[in-house]
Formats: sequence, C-alpha cells, structure tokens
Amino acid sequence: MVFPAAMSVPLADEMALWPNTSRASWPDGKSLAVAVAAILTLTPPGGSRHAMKKIEAFIRHEALEAIRDRLAEIGLPSMSVSEVKGSGRQRGATEHYRGAQAAIFLRPKIRLEIALDDADVERVIDVILEHAHTGSPGDGKIFVMNLEGAVRVRTAETGAEVLAPHDTIANP
Repeated sequence: MVFPAAMSVPLADEMALWPNTSRASWPDGKSLAVAVAAILTLTPPGGSRHAMKKIEAFIRHEALEAIRDRLAEIGLPSMSVSEVKGSGRQRGATEHYRGAQAAIFLRPKIRLEIALDDADVERVIDVILEHAHTGSPGDGKIFVMNLEGAVRVRTAETGAEVLAPHDTIANP
C-alpha cells in the first residue's frame, strides 16, 4: 500500500496518537498510526473519495438464509448478522404462556449490516426486498447510510479495495 506524503506522520506524533500501543507495522513498513491517519483524512490514496454505503436491514428470521444465499451468488457474501429485538408498526403481540396472557412488545428480528460500494446498493436492496417481503406488518426496514471510510485490518488497505465484491464464493 502506498500512502501519500501528506499522510506521513512522524514517530513522535504516532506515539502521541496511540501511546498505549506498540509500533505495529505491515509488510510495506508503514505503521499503524500512518494507516489511521489515512483513515482520518477520509481521502483514500490517490486523492479521490469513493462513495461507500452501509445497509442496515431489520428482517424476519425466516428471510435470512435466502438473502444470504442470493447475495453470495451475486458476489456480495460479506455481512454481519445480529439477533435483535424491536418494535415498529407491527406493535406487540399477545402470547399465552403457562395459562397466563403476556403482551410482547419487542419482537425478535435479524439485523443485517452490509458495507458496500455505492454501485451495489440497489442490487442488495432488491435482493432483500425480494426475499423479505410478505406484505404483512413486521417485514422490516432497510436503512442506507454513507460510510466515511473502511480499513482491512490484515493489510491496512483502505477505501473501495476493502469492499470489492468477491470473485469466488466460499460457502461453508
């Protein structure tokens, strides 16, 4: 990786930024603090900002596998998945447990977080809509946010290189 000269940080400044860390470096000899300085400038090497987005989707549990499989097929298998609880227009539901009636206001959902290139946003939204839509309250929501930067920890690559679609798919 090549960092522009403007992102060079003297050793004293590096240690001021990260006083409790050792001077970690990558094979090209650049230190951790230099990589962090590159991120903080929000301008990847080469000088132009690349449009990146983060999609955060809240969906029903049963839609996850179909969405994950389809995204892997189109070369976008990278995502984070969390089990969450929340409420929206679906409101709560009344359930019976051991003869007692209970109102459940926070419904279980799956949260997908996908960081991607701006050019892939519509394809991902289409996949989520195709597999998560039932027409009933509680189908979920999709949020699209600007992503200021990204870094691959292993190599310190920044920007669009980190979010490039996969050429081959390795399904476990």
